[in-house]
Amino acid sequence: MSRWPLWIGIGACGVGGIGGLLFQIGVLPNRVFVGQVVVDLAALMFWGGLGIGIFAGLLWALGRWGARL
Repeated sequence: MSRWPLWIGIGACGVGGIGGLLFQIGVLPNRVFVGQVVVDLAALMFWGGLGIGIFAGLLWALGRWGARL
């Protein structure tokens, strides 16, 4: 079994942890971004439905793939 996903995950945690620490102690400037998003109900329903559909499709595909194994 390949271990490269494990090493990628460990590396990402390390980079995130070190980066967060450098921001927290003030070595790197910690900028705060403030914005405003306006979304109408039609767009929210469309993207929400699309996201749920994709998620359900992935779960279905993973279930079929697992059944084959």
